[in-house]
Amino acid sequence: MPAGSRSGGVQWEGTVARTVLYGLGREGGVQHTEVLGELDTGQLRSLAESRLLQFDKVEVWVESVCVVRLRRAAD
Repeated sequence: MPAGSRSGGVQWEGTVARTVLYGLGREGGVQHTEVLGELDTGQLRSLAESRLLQFDKVEVWVESVCVVRLRRAAD
């Protein structure tokens, strides 16, 4: 089970877990993949919010857990 770290990043069994941001199209297809460094939850959310200018949906995954899932408001 992951445990948060005040210094940033998520610890997974003693190592920093892989964090990936996905920019998705309207139908959910992956249009962009970005491997991220150590960021806390607030920083991940802010980054995801900024990517909504480029993509219809944004998800941030830490290993196999989705920690942020955002989508643009309907037009």
